[in-house]
Formats: sequence, C-alpha cells, structure tokens
Amino acid sequence: MQDKRELKKQPIDKQIIKHFDGMNTQLLKEYNEGIFFIDCVGNVIFSNKAALRLIGNDYKEKSQQLTEFIHEAKQEEVRIYFQRALKGEKVQFGTTICHKTNNEMHLCITLLPSIVDDQVLGVYAVCRDYSKEQEQFAQLSKLETHLKMEQKLANIGS
Repeated sequence: MQDKRELKKQPIDKQIIKHFDGMNTQLLKEYNEGIFFIDCVGNVIFSNKAALRLIGNDYKEKSQQLTEFIHEAKQEEVRIYFQRALKGEKVQFGTTICHKTNNEMHLCITLLPSIVDDQVLGVYAVCRDYSKEQEQFAQLSKLETHLKMEQKLANIGS
C-alpha cells in the first residue's frame, strides 16, 4: 500500500480521465431533471432526455434557441438572466414555457456558466418542473381567501 503523499504526486492516467468524461456525459444524459447546454449566443448544443420530455419534443425535433420554448411574455426576462450567466453568475429563476401540447408549464431554471481558463464557454440550464407546486399554491391561496371571507362574514377572527 502506498503512502497518500505518493499518490498525490502521481500523474493522472489518461484512461481515468477518459472514464470520468464518459461517466459525466452519461450522468448528464440520464439525470432526471432537464439539462440543456447553451452556447454564448443562445443555441442549444446539448439536451438530455429529461429536457426533451419537459418541452415535449422528441430527439429529432430540437430547437436552435432555448428561448423558443419560453412563454412570449417571459422571453426578455430570461434573456437578461442568460446575460448574467454569461458574465459568470449562477442564476436561478422561475418561468413559464409552452409545452408542445400547448399547455403552459412552470419551470425552476438554474443557469450555471461553464468556465474554462476564466472564459465562459456556454451555460448549463438545469430545469425542474414545478407546475404541480404552483397549482397547489394557487389552491391553498384560494382556500385561504375563502376562510378569510367566511371569518369576516361570521364576524370572528382567527
């Protein structure tokens, strides 16, 4: 068994690097949240299976720009977040997309800049569907409003 100090001094084997590169690619492909890699001008370079399911496209139908999926009213806001990510900032926000079935979906998107040698090469967009949470929040707000109205009618406080 070798001393830990000796292990740190040994160069990293090219096979190990190749293995981890392949494993990282596999992890991105199989991750259960949608992941897009977007170049600096906004073109989608990579999308995993979950991302394609999220937007309702199959593998043959890839859009050139991620903003094409974003609801029209939210596109400018998303462009601003994307510009911040291109400056090296991690950005997280909620937005609405237009699913292929013409249903609106609420997404939580995290933009992570990919930085190599102090230069941003592109941005990873990790997307999570939170439509169900939005529906539950809306129902809860509705119930709260009804409760307040009933208490006011009954002339009692909570």
